[in-house]
Amino acid sequence: MLLFQKRLVSNVNRHASLRVEHLEKRQLMAADLLSMMSSQRPIWAESETACISIPGSFHSNANSPTPSTGNPSSVGSSMNVSGSLQELWVAPAKNDHSVGTWPATSKGEANFVFGVPTNLTGVSGAKIVGIAKKTESSKFDIEISVAKHGEDQDAAVSEFDDQGPVSLIKDRLVEIDISALMPSALTAGQDNVSIEFELDKKSDLRILGLRFLYEGAAGTQGPAGPQGPAGTNGATGPAGPQGATGPQGPMGPIGPTGPQGNDGAVGPQGLTGAPGPTGEVGATGPAGPQGASGPQGPMGPIGATGPQGNDGMVGPQGPTGAPGPAGDVGATGPAGPQGATGPQGQMGPAGPGVPAGGTAGQVLRKVDATDFNTVWATPSLNVTTVVGGSVSINPGQSLALSALCPSGSVVVGGGYVTDIGPNPVTISVARNSAFGSSAWRTDIFNSGSSVLVMHAEARCISLT
Repeated sequence: MLLFQKRLVSNVNRHASLRVEHLEKRQLMAADLLSMMSSQRPIWAESETACISIPGSFHSNANSPTPSTGNPSSVGSSMNVSGSLQELWVAPAKNDHSVGTWPATSKGEANFVFGVPTNLTGVSGAKIVGIAKKTESSKFDIEISVAKHGEDQDAAVSEFDDQGPVSLIKDRLVEIDISALMPSALTAGQDNVSIEFELDKKSDLRILGLRFLYEGAAGTQGPAGPQGPAGTNGATGPAGPQGATGPQGPMGPIGPTGPQGNDGAVGPQGLTGAPGPTGEVGATGPAGPQGASGPQGPMGPIGATGPQGNDGMVGPQGPTGAPGPAGDVGATGPAGPQGATGPQGQMGPAGPGVPAGGTAGQVLRKVDATDFNTVWATPSLNVTTVVGGSVSINPGQSLALSALCPSGSVVVGGGYVTDIGPNPVTISVARNSAFGSSAWRTDIFNSGSSVLVMHAEARCISLT
């Protein structure tokens, strides 16, 4: 928002100036008016962030020391803010003080009077602008009157008490928004508006003016300004992207025949020709020598799972406990007398000995638990496979598999079989050997990711 003051004088020997301040930036702009008085071109002033222009019809002459727009201390100036949004600046009805270059009231109360612009189509907002004298918070009262020519001065009066509060910061500009209190139905070019504003803490604020924002019909397009000087050439822009490949051109004429080239490399081997006819059968050759015995064939497939094996062997006996403390040594008794030598006993009957009979290769075998109840028999060797119970092994788990030979037989071999699991399995075998004389044990760690179901098997022999 721009606040500006106009000072015009008729004495051309004195200096006349236009002073403009940008309220948000507090940036002062100025232009020498006397140097522009003799021409009818617009008066203008500018800074890095704002500018203002006054049409040529604003100029005064020697017979009219004040501008045709009236008293600049009380008449608002309208300027286009953006598009159809217009703004009217209204100074207080009485400015009896100043803050630097800012004309202001001496305290926080003021009256504003202005006519509704002829191009108004709607009210957008209104703000009281001031400079705080203290850092404080205060409420305010406001009275708004609206009347047309010939109407009573109190035709439409609205009073609003205890509005706010307003936050003030010392020496800072403050805008007090009264948009919600403004009447929305104003008649363009006919209504006159009077606003009486009073801050509860009057001594805390000086008032600069009123910003009245409204929607207004756009004015006619002004004449085009003079052509400005040509700017300097800009820097060369970056190279554009690579264009698309163009279409292939027509084939050129056939060139002359070149000289004879060198011999090429040897080509690849040709395909094998068809086999020739079978020759006559030759005479049978002499028999060759006996060949060496071939390696033992692979183990045949594992037979079906046998019945549940017997209970496993009893684990080894635990270590002997530490001996208790020794008792006290008793007193040594007296030696007894030497006894007399007894008489020679009678010879007993002859024992049964090995019974008669039997043939070569036979062995003496007990029939039952009765003493000396034996019989001559030809021994036979029996080989059996004992299947241990199936065990589930989870991934990352280590378990022992076992198979126990029947009573009276001896273990001579064994192994393990996977009942359920991937093929191949992923395992680590820590032990796969005989456990004692009649059992086979396999310790397996499942290092894969699937649950395995496995069992151990034992090869057992017995003599009968």
